[in-house]
Amino acid sequence: MTQLTENLTSFKELREKTGASLSDSKKALEESNGDITKAYKWLFKNSNTFIATGEISFQIAMQEINKRLSKLRETNHHATNLLKEAETTIKTVSQEFIQLEPDLVKLGKNAFNGGEWTISQNHNISKLLNQISVTKIKLSDAEVAKNNRQEESKKGFWSRVKVAVGDILDQTESLKQQLYNEYIDLAKIIITSSDNNHKLNEIALESLVIKVREIDLIKISAEANQNSALSTLTQTKHDIGILSCTAKKNLHVCTDIAQFEECMQGFDVELCEELRKHTNKILATNLTESVGTSASTLADGVLLVAKGVNGQLELLEDKIRIKRQGILSFMNHGFKGDKEILIERISAIQFKNSGSILSGYIQFSFMGSQEAKGGLFDASKDENTVVFTLAEQDKFEKLKHRIEQKMIANRTGIQQLSTSSNFDDLEKLANLRDKGIITEEEFQVKKRQILGL
Repeated sequence: MTQLTENLTSFKELREKTGASLSDSKKALEESNGDITKAYKWLFKNSNTFIATGEISFQIAMQEINKRLSKLRETNHHATNLLKEAETTIKTVSQEFIQLEPDLVKLGKNAFNGGEWTISQNHNISKLLNQISVTKIKLSDAEVAKNNRQEESKKGFWSRVKVAVGDILDQTESLKQQLYNEYIDLAKIIITSSDNNHKLNEIALESLVIKVREIDLIKISAEANQNSALSTLTQTKHDIGILSCTAKKNLHVCTDIAQFEECMQGFDVELCEELRKHTNKILATNLTESVGTSASTLADGVLLVAKGVNGQLELLEDKIRIKRQGILSFMNHGFKGDKEILIERISAIQFKNSGSILSGYIQFSFMGSQEAKGGLFDASKDENTVVFTLAEQDKFEKLKHRIEQKMIANRTGIQQLSTSSNFDDLEKLANLRDKGIITEEEFQVKKRQILGL
């Protein structure tokens, strides 16, 4: 009973973490004798389940996903080209059939009126012969009714009204077109069928028979390619969707943005951008939880918070905010309000570790600032510095790391534009803003710098 419970637990865990199918999960556990770690490896090697878990690192999982996605994109590209070629071919042969329609109608009429095909073994021929008979009867009735209406119209006003209504509902022309098409279909089937070839030779030109058969073979091949391409495109779209979802799942084990960027080499640009946004959210959430602040308690727009001795440091999307609190803050800073510094303006971060006796501090330098240089005593009075104790140090270290990540992202995303023309710079800058890599405020600041305003 215990073994059965363990197996069910492993099976459930394997399914929940990897999203593998029932059959693949069962097979993986069977092949690994119930060892869930080995089961993860089996799934990784033998299916499209590239989950980063156990001994399978984030880097290895993402590399394999990228390989499979590259192959799927190649397959998708080939199928798209095949579909275009097939559709072009079908359109071309349809035009060729149209040019042959007069001869085909004549052949269809001869075949129907001759009666040689009434005992045909071909079910499609017999079916069309019956349909033509029905259509001819309907057409004859419609023409008789039309002639009667012409006589009726001579009898007065209301008779003419009645005739006008009858003309609106008249099906003579549509039935003629239907019969025309049925003669063509009959001719095509007779020509492409091997049934009673000697009769066919008596009612059709050899050149017409050869041409129709050539066109029909080309059409059949093109339609097969079309169906195959559509099936392939549907399957690749499904597989790409699964792999994209797997890549998103793997982001939960990504440790930092540098690791993410390293693994994104070769990824599709759109997918990479989508995964980057997810990664930033996950890292922000993880860091928020690690510094002991619930996301639900943060102020609107605040990503992370660390409380120190003489103030509180808050990280927003594009800036930091230093909020002053407590008696020590009042003694050193008086009634000064909150201070905000754009991350793009920060040139350096000085971080002093806390000891068992003296507190530590984090200090921000930027153009135009005059940071304190006299150690902890002066730092406690500096408006760009927050002092913290040993117990609070871990929170500030993680917050510093997150700020530095944003500083690197700003530099790689914006400063690279300085080597091109002003127009190209602005265009690239706008693309960065539209993709969410930089904010509107960062865009406006850099725009003014480029234009020299």
